[in-house]
Amino acid sequence: MSLMIDHYLPEYHHSEIHHIHIRNSPEHIYPLLIPLDLNGSKLIKTLFRLRGLPAGDIRIDRMMDNGPFTLLEERPGQEMIIGLLTDAWLRPVSFTDRDVFLSYAPEKGLRIAWNFSLARDQGKDTACLSTETRIQCLGTAARLFFSCYWFVVRPFSGMIRMEMLRIVKRLAEKSGNPA
Repeated sequence: MSLMIDHYLPEYHHSEIHHIHIRNSPEHIYPLLIPLDLNGSKLIKTLFRLRGLPAGDIRIDRMMDNGPFTLLEERPGQEMIIGLLTDAWLRPVSFTDRDVFLSYAPEKGLRIAWNFSLARDQGKDTACLSTETRIQCLGTAARLFFSCYWFVVRPFSGMIRMEMLRIVKRLAEKSGNPA
């Protein structure tokens, strides 16, 4: 099965992939993603604050409702793709539909695609939840600037992604309805 992220950002300069196996079905896990509440994680709150991001109410749905992220597309139970556009200074650019994301091509800036995908583990009562982030730098200046930024931020970005996956795992395995 091809992933939707391949359609939205087939070419990119930086990426990061993380996954976790969860004792539950993709159909039960998927509904936990959009309303995912990250407020209970001291790690995520601390890293958001250090980055200068709002850390008051960290939920995936609120990051999409109040910006800076936009839900581009979803296949319930399988994959959702979230997009973010920035200007040359890494400030989010507001947009509301996938056509704008696909056609965004300023001289400087970023196109960022972030997904969650789920697949049932073959022959097991578990599912693999993965998240991938891809960053396309638009222009040489953006690529040089972001490469330096990514060198510093990437380990912390990975910590946030892994913590998100662990939170989903705890919720899915605690709530029952096993695969």
